[in-house]
Amino acid sequence: MHGTEFDSSERDPPPRCHPNTRESIIRRAKDWIDSPRREKKQLWVRGAAGVGKSAVVQTLAESLAEEKRLGGSVFISRPNGRNNPKQIFPSIAYQLAVRDANYRAYITSVMLEDPRSLEKSMKEQLRILIIEPFVEKRLRSGLDDLVIALDGLDECDGDPAQDDPRFRKRTSDNVQCEIVQLISGFVLRYPCAPLIWIISSRPEKHLQTVFYDEAVQSSFWEEDIPVDSDEACQDVERFLVSEFERIQKRYPDHMPHAGKWPSREDFSKITKAALGLFIFAEVVIRFVDDPYISIVEKSLNPSSMWL
Repeated sequence: MHGTEFDSSERDPPPRCHPNTRESIIRRAKDWIDSPRREKKQLWVRGAAGVGKSAVVQTLAESLAEEKRLGGSVFISRPNGRNNPKQIFPSIAYQLAVRDANYRAYITSVMLEDPRSLEKSMKEQLRILIIEPFVEKRLRSGLDDLVIALDGLDECDGDPAQDDPRFRKRTSDNVQCEIVQLISGFVLRYPCAPLIWIISSRPEKHLQTVFYDEAVQSSFWEEDIPVDSDEACQDVERFLVSEFERIQKRYPDHMPHAGKWPSREDFSKITKAALGLFIFAEVVIRFVDDPYISIVEKSLNPSSMWL
């Protein structure tokens, strides 16, 4: 699925954690990844829209890529049309082939034998692209586990419409649950396979149901990113302080000659309105930083447009 990789130009600039924010969740995730006594090989990062899940996964992916620990990343996006469920495992396979010569040789032989291997069902894709090479052929045996990051699962689409009326189209909810079941079944059945998984999504009802199902629950641990926690609010405040300072340096001739900008009152209004939501703070900064919007209007009262 073109454009879903963490470093794709189609996502540039991607959402990523601002320096000195989301430090605790990133530290816990990294500790889990690095732990030789890791018991569970799947992490579910969940949180409401706009809370910063994609930024957390992006920051982890960038760090893991530098350490050569990233196997693949798929950032699903419904608005951008990058949400075809049947392209998820092939996208992971492509990235694994780029990073691992032995896996690349395996995929080459698979495609020569059956050029339509990537068009099969998701269950069969998992068998061909993941189970057979890493379990049956034991590729990467003895090497560090690679991390597969799947962001925005709740934006994954259902089956495309078919002309054949006998074909019953699966809804997006059903497809998303199947992906969770496939990955969970894999990590439970093959705990020694050299892959660990990070899935992020909104805590939609159907996803909570499948994750907390008895057959799945023991396969993962979870990180909830709350909207209005003290840590989230402090992180948003750090982001706003840093970004307003950057804007002041960018437009020094347009800043007020006396007093703090924005005023403490305006800054307090913005942070209270954000309630720990990074997406709100980012929209405010994009507005204030937009050179095509009257700088006079923004500098006089940067909080008035949002309250």
